Amino acid sequence: LNHMSTPSFTMEGQYMPPPPPGSASVSRKEGGRTSTTTSKGWQEVEADEDSTVPCQRSLHAGAVWKDCFVVFGGYDGHRRVNDLYSFNFTLNQWKMLSGINAPTPRDRHVANVFDDSLYIFGGFDGTMRVNDLHSYNLETNEWSPVEVLGGIAPSPRHSHAAVVYQQSMFVFGGYDGSYRSDLHEFNFYTRRWTQVQYSGDVPRARYRGTCVVNEDSMILHGGHDGNRHLQDTHVFDFVTCTWSTLATEGPIPSPRDSHVSVIYGNSMYLYGGSTGSAMGDF
Repeated sequence: LNHMSTPSFTMEGQYMPPPPPGSASVSRKEGGRTSTTTSKGWQEVEADEDSTVPCQRSLHAGAVWKDCFVVFGGYDGHRRVNDLYSFNFTLNQWKMLSGINAPTPRDRHVANVFDDSLYIFGGFDGTMRVNDLHSYNLETNEWSPVEVLGGIAPSPRHSHAAVVYQQSMFVFGGYDGSYRSDLHEFNFYTRRWTQVQYSGDVPRARYRGTCVVNEDSMILHGGHDGNRHLQDTHVFDFVTCTWSTLATEGPIPSPRDSHVSVIYGNSMYLYGGSTGSAMGDF
């Protein structure tokens, strides 16, 4: 999205009106040539003709590594898949990566990048919820199950959220037969799981919420608690291990789950989701 035509909300909950009309430059590579155009809205990315394009899917997970967008798994409308693709932003090219020793087909999992590896945790394989952890080395193009050296992994679950902070991955909430509000840490160096002990104003249990990291905090927004869609925002302080509810000002995004969120600058941006019907607001 090169130009926002709808409002957004800062982390402090302040209303941000849309910026004045403008344009952004978009570089496109066609037949070995790169042309630059301007855009004020969404546009479909035209992949290079040599691309191996993924099949249609939902409930997949993706992450950014260097100049690439890496996508794993999901549901193609008929079955769960376990293929891995990389889109190179510079070349405008999709590429299918190695599937040898890949995790089992699944959806509603999480994907995070640490150093030069993509980590996949949990999800639903069509029969049961899982709690296995796998890594894909993006330099050597090799899958391997992660050998956990200690601690107890989170219960098998799907629709959880995960972030990377310093040398650890933190997994929050999800659904394991019950809606969860637990927080678990996996340290990439020690390869140990730890259930985080916290205090403060703990968020209610949920799945399909989103979490992002800003400095020494993790920000949680929305989701579904089994009875209703949520629109609350909570902050977890990694240093003090305390939760707090964020008091916001101005309009709040409508209650929703299954949205996506990112941090840019000092703001958290939310797009889409479901309120019972699919949403397209930003």
